[in-house]
Amino acid sequence: MDDEQLFNHAIALQRGGRRVEAVQVLHDLCGKHPTNGYLWGTLGIFQNSVGRTFVAKESLRKAYNLDPSTGMWKQELGFILIAEGTHKEVESMCEDSSLPSKLLMAKLLEAKGEYALALETLEEVIANPPKGVYDGRAVPVEAQLAKAKYIYAQCARRAGDPLKGISMLGRPNVIRSTPPHLVNDAITDNLETLFEKGHCYDAAGDYAAAWDCFLAGNRFQKLPFDAVSYKERIRSVLEAPHTQAGVGGERLIFIVGIPR
Repeated sequence: MDDEQLFNHAIALQRGGRRVEAVQVLHDLCGKHPTNGYLWGTLGIFQNSVGRTFVAKESLRKAYNLDPSTGMWKQELGFILIAEGTHKEVESMCEDSSLPSKLLMAKLLEAKGEYALALETLEEVIANPPKGVYDGRAVPVEAQLAKAKYIYAQCARRAGDPLKGISMLGRPNVIRSTPPHLVNDAITDNLETLFEKGHCYDAAGDYAAAWDCFLAGNRFQKLPFDAVSYKERIRSVLEAPHTQAGVGGERLIFIVGIPR
């Protein structure tokens, strides 16, 4: 296979659940084309999907530097940084009015516990979704809508309205103006959506539905345990700046264990 066929093969492996293999194919392609930002960005997204957060962050930084016009790399890098508690750097990445910046800002507001502002930002995105070509490239724009809906459901649940989150996640992801060749049905039941839907059902007291969602999510995941990536993730969390988001008062608590 030539390099274009290898890239398409990696995409097919990812969509077929063989994500570790997809990462290896893309890693080899990046070695052959070290200045191709699109390859590095795709590799970073795939690495993150198998829990290799530390290396995914580095791949996405390379993509962002090599291909700054594609906001998707900034967006995915920002999500990782938010999860690590690195909020200051993300704030500097949200200065324009692009869709990735809006999604990053919504996720940042959610991380800080400012759910009403996050929902307001996301309602604007969902009401005016991207049309067809995004950032100058033909990409499945439903993925951006799915991401916005996922963060929306998260905010609604944490604001005490899980039914609102369930309703949002139940909407179709396909945008009417999206060309047929860009439609990817797999986005509808992606991993984070399945787990968030489970959390929403759990918060709403529908435990049977929550169980079904979590079960489907775990079956969808099909990940082997990667000890190296797990150690890197724990180290990144321990080294991240400590923040206190959405919590009132000054008293601190120390949790020594969880009852089993």
